[in-house]
Amino acid sequence: QDDKRNSMQHLEIVNSDIELSDSQKKESGDDTNIEDTTNDDDEEEEEDLDEDNHRKKSSKRIKSKRRKAFENLICTHYKKFQKLIANFVASKYFRRIVLTAIVINTLSMGIEYHGQPPSLTNALEYSNIVFTILFVLEMVLKIFAE
Repeated sequence: QDDKRNSMQHLEIVNSDIELSDSQKKESGDDTNIEDTTNDDDEEEEEDLDEDNHRKKSSKRIKSKRRKAFENLICTHYKKFQKLIANFVASKYFRRIVLTAIVINTLSMGIEYHGQPPSLTNALEYSNIVFTILFVLEMVLKIFAE
């Protein structure tokens, strides 16, 4: 309810300010026609809009030419790189590397035992991080290759 009262008071203040400004215009004797000034402003705005539209169209042409050249340059290199990655991911060497990493990771997780030395724990933690990075890299390469 306090918020409603505050907003109503604010609206009353704004309305009274508008009424004061209208009454001040009448008292000042300013007989200028508001529509005349707005018509002049409208004509100037139309001219500005025409100039802006012309600039936008010419900049769009330049941008579209630049964009096409950029896309042609980037797309050709991107497609070549993607084919290279796709061929690598599909190769038997990549599959063997990944399967070997999986086997070694499985063995390293199976080595852990109760009461193991701290150096073995540290080595297994670091190897776990390395294998995680390797498997993330595999995932990214396979996603990129498609």
